[in-house]
Amino acid sequence: NSVNIDTLIQLYREYPHDLYSRSLKQSICIVCAETWQYRKLAVSHIIPGDSVLEIGCSYGKATQVMLKQTNISRMIAVDNSQECTKSTATLNHEAIATGRLTVQTADILSNPAQCVTLGRQLGDQLVVFVDI
Repeated sequence: NSVNIDTLIQLYREYPHDLYSRSLKQSICIVCAETWQYRKLAVSHIIPGDSVLEIGCSYGKATQVMLKQTNISRMIAVDNSQECTKSTATLNHEAIATGRLTVQTADILSNPAQCVTLGRQLGDQLVVFVDI
Protein backbone atom coordinates (compact mmCIF):
# COMPACT_ATOMS: atom_id res chain seq x y z
CA ASN A 1 0.00 0.00 0.00
CA SER A 2 1.22 3.45 -0.81
CA VAL A 3 0.50 6.33 1.53
CA ASN A 4 -0.94 9.57 0.22
CA ILE A 5 1.76 12.26 0.56
CA ASP A 6 -0.65 14.84 1.99
CA THR A 7 -1.83 12.32 4.61
CA LEU A 8 1.77 11.62 5.65
CA ILE A 9 2.51 15.34 5.95
CA GLN A 10 -0.64 15.91 8.04
CA LEU A 11 0.28 13.03 10.36
CA TYR A 12 3.78 14.40 10.79
CA ARG A 13 2.47 17.86 11.67
CA GLU A 14 0.00 16.45 14.20
CA TYR A 15 2.31 13.85 15.75
CA PRO A 16 5.91 14.85 14.93
CA HIS A 17 7.54 12.77 17.68
CA ASP A 18 5.64 9.65 16.70
CA LEU A 19 6.98 9.70 13.15
CA TYR A 20 10.35 11.34 13.68
CA SER A 21 11.54 11.27 17.25
CA ARG A 22 14.38 13.76 17.40
CA SER A 23 14.43 13.69 21.18
CA LEU A 24 15.49 10.03 20.94
CA LYS A 25 17.97 10.74 18.11
CA GLN A 26 16.09 8.40 15.80
CA SER A 27 16.22 8.75 12.05
CA ILE A 28 13.66 8.29 9.33
CA CYS A 29 14.21 7.58 5.66
CA ILE A 30 11.43 8.48 3.27
CA VAL A 31 11.83 7.53 -0.37
CA CYS A 32 9.91 9.53 -2.97
CA ALA A 33 9.26 8.54 -6.56
CA GLU A 34 8.55 12.06 -7.76
CA THR A 35 10.37 15.37 -7.24
CA TRP A 36 7.22 17.22 -6.15
CA GLN A 37 6.71 14.64 -3.37
CA TYR A 38 10.30 15.14 -2.21
CA ARG A 39 9.84 18.92 -2.02
CA LYS A 40 6.59 18.68 -0.04
CA LEU A 41 8.00 16.13 2.40
CA ALA A 42 11.28 17.98 2.83
CA VAL A 43 9.49 21.17 3.86
CA SER A 44 7.25 19.27 6.29
CA HIS A 45 10.25 17.76 8.12
CA ILE A 46 12.06 20.99 8.93
CA ILE A 47 11.48 22.64 12.30
CA PRO A 48 12.64 26.14 13.35
CA GLY A 49 16.37 26.30 13.94
CA ASP A 50 17.24 23.28 11.81
CA SER A 51 20.34 23.26 9.68
CA VAL A 52 20.03 21.38 6.41
CA LEU A 53 22.52 19.43 4.33
CA GLU A 54 21.04 18.85 0.89
CA ILE A 55 22.91 16.28 -1.14
CA GLY A 56 21.98 16.43 -4.80
CA CYS A 57 20.65 19.99 -5.00
CA SER A 58 20.43 19.85 -8.81
CA TYR A 59 19.40 23.26 -10.16
CA GLY A 60 18.32 24.60 -6.76
CA LYS A 61 14.52 24.52 -6.91
CA ALA A 62 14.08 22.29 -3.83
CA THR A 63 16.74 24.39 -2.08
CA GLN A 64 14.71 27.50 -2.86
CA VAL A 65 11.46 25.93 -1.63
CA MET A 66 13.04 24.85 1.67
CA LEU A 67 14.65 28.25 2.26
CA LYS A 68 11.47 30.19 1.48
CA GLN A 69 8.94 28.00 3.26
CA THR A 70 10.85 27.20 6.45
CA ASN A 71 13.00 28.81 9.12
CA ILE A 72 16.29 27.06 8.30
CA SER A 73 19.16 28.56 10.25
CA ARG A 74 21.86 27.38 7.83
CA MET A 75 21.98 25.18 4.76
CA ILE A 76 24.68 23.58 2.65
CA ALA A 77 23.58 22.46 -0.82
CA VAL A 78 25.87 20.05 -2.66
CA ASP A 79 25.86 18.60 -6.14
CA ASN A 80 28.51 16.91 -8.26
CA SER A 81 27.67 19.08 -11.27
CA GLN A 82 29.25 22.51 -11.45
CA GLU A 83 26.45 23.61 -13.80
CA CYS A 84 23.88 22.63 -11.15
CA THR A 85 25.66 24.36 -8.27
CA LYS A 86 26.01 27.55 -10.33
CA SER A 87 22.27 27.46 -11.01
CA THR A 88 21.51 26.80 -7.34
CA ALA A 89 23.69 29.75 -6.31
CA THR A 90 22.05 32.06 -8.86
CA LEU A 91 18.51 31.03 -7.91
CA ASN A 92 19.23 31.42 -4.18
CA HIS A 93 21.64 34.37 -4.22
CA GLU A 94 19.78 36.22 -1.42
CA ALA A 95 20.23 33.31 1.00
CA ILE A 96 23.93 33.19 0.13
CA ALA A 97 24.27 36.94 0.74
CA THR A 98 22.68 36.62 4.20
CA GLY A 99 24.84 33.61 5.14
CA ARG A 100 21.96 31.12 5.30
CA LEU A 101 23.17 29.11 2.30
CA THR A 102 26.48 27.73 1.10
CA VAL A 103 26.64 25.91 -2.24
CA GLN A 104 29.43 23.45 -3.02
CA THR A 105 30.40 21.25 -5.93
CA ALA A 106 31.40 17.84 -4.59
CA ASP A 107 30.90 14.17 -5.39
CA ILE A 108 29.60 12.83 -2.08
CA LEU A 109 29.12 9.32 -3.47
CA SER A 110 32.83 9.08 -4.31
CA ASN A 111 33.86 10.65 -1.01
CA PRO A 112 31.32 9.83 1.74
CA ALA A 113 33.60 11.19 4.46
CA GLN A 114 33.00 14.64 3.03
CA CYS A 115 29.32 14.28 3.93
CA VAL A 116 30.27 13.80 7.59
CA THR A 117 32.58 16.83 7.45
CA LEU A 118 29.84 19.01 5.96
CA GLY A 119 27.31 17.77 8.50
CA ARG A 120 29.62 18.64 11.39
CA GLN A 121 29.88 22.20 10.08
CA LEU A 122 26.13 22.56 10.56
CA GLY A 123 25.89 21.36 14.17
CA ASP A 124 23.56 19.12 16.15
CA GLN A 125 20.13 20.15 14.86
CA LEU A 126 20.89 18.75 11.42
CA VAL A 127 18.51 17.38 8.82
CA VAL A 128 19.96 15.65 5.75
CA PHE A 129 18.09 15.38 2.47
CA VAL A 130 19.39 13.25 -0.38
CA ASP A 131 18.05 13.65 -3.90
CA ILE A 132 20.10 11.53 -6.28
